[in-house]
This record gives sequence, C-alpha cells and structure tokens, in this order.
Amino acid sequence: DYQHFLLPWFQELKKSGGFAALGRPVGNYNFPYLTILAALTYLPVPPLFSIKAVSILFDYVGAAAGARIVYSLASNKKKGELLAAAAWLCILFHPVVFINSAFWGQCDFIYVSFLLLCIKELIRESYVPAFVWFSFALAFKLQAVFFLPVLLILYFTNRSHSVVHYLIIPLGVSVL
Repeated sequence: DYQHFLLPWFQELKKSGGFAALGRPVGNYNFPYLTILAALTYLPVPPLFSIKAVSILFDYVGAAAGARIVYSLASNKKKGELLAAAAWLCILFHPVVFINSAFWGQCDFIYVSFLLLCIKELIRESYVPAFVWFSFALAFKLQAVFFLPVLLILYFTNRSHSVVHYLIIPLGVSVL
C-alpha cells in the first residue's frame, strides 16, 4: 500500500504545495487523513517515517482508550489497573494492530481509536463526547458506520441520551 498508494499521494501533495493540494482530488482516502498527509509533507523526515509515525501514534491512543475501558469496568481498582495494563499491551502488540501500522503504514487504527474513545465515553455516560468521537471515526473511515447500530440499540433500550445527540454526527463529520 505504501509503494502503490500512500507514497504517490504523499508525493503528489508535496509537489502541489501540501495543504494547497487539498483543493483537488488526490488519492481515495477521506479528507481528514489526506489533511494529515498534507501536513506531513512539511516535515523534514522521510515520508515512510512520518506516515508510519502517525499510524503508530494512534496505536497508542487506541491502546490507552482500550485500557481506560477495561479499568472503568473493573470492580476492584487494583485488579483494574492490572487488567488495564494487560489490555493496553494486548491491543498495542496485537499482530493485526502492529502489522497494519508499523509494517504496512495503514491508518485503520485511527478510526478504531476514535471508536474506542466513543465506547469509553458511552460507559461514562458522557454522550456529547461519545458522539463527537463517533463522528471523528466516521469522518476518517466510512466503516465506522457499522458501530451506529450500537448507538441506536443503546438509545432504544435505555433512552439515556437524547435523539439530538445524533445531530452531532453530521456536524462532526462536516467539521473534519
């Protein structure tokens, strides 16, 4: 993917002026990721390093979100700390996560990280941030739409949040 897609997109963005190139079609990823790629063109580091660094950064964000989810669900805080650390390690070093970002330079875990942050906020019953994170996930990758039934089921089963929260989704997507 790096050789056939990411590097040519990066080079096209760089050749066309970085952010200035975003006004014309480059690649087939969503605009937020292409904006990140455009930002990376300004860094004095090799494209391979910067592209993978962004993906790896989100591996850590997602692992931290997963650890917070596990910790918040633990009944015993001491045991929760141990389980959260185990979750962090399991997520961060899961072969699929590691291979996608560090080996292939894929950006899939960016939207997964936002979904994990959404889940963390749903558990806390902080619905505005949850829907903001969901909208960010959706803006990065359309596959996040497969999480929407979870939000709908949550709404219809306990009505703990307002239907107005769903308006955050298109707002967040349009901002990114």
